[in-house]
Amino acid sequence: METLNSLGNQLKGKGEFEEANEVWERCLAGWTKVLGEYHSDTLGSLCNLGVLYDDLKNYEKALDFTREL
Repeated sequence: METLNSLGNQLKGKGEFEEANEVWERCLAGWTKVLGEYHSDTLGSLCNLGVLYDDLKNYEKALDFTREL
């Protein structure tokens, strides 16, 4: 999962936001499955997605994730 997280960071840095989103969603799903939804690594992935959605001004999608917690 750490590799996926790094890849997401690289993609976001290159402006490839949709690709970063896909990678970070996979990362979040993996961490959630393996470690649970309240582990620090899982929450870090959730934070990455939240920052991405904020950068994209996609506040509704960010809110959708917080409603799931």
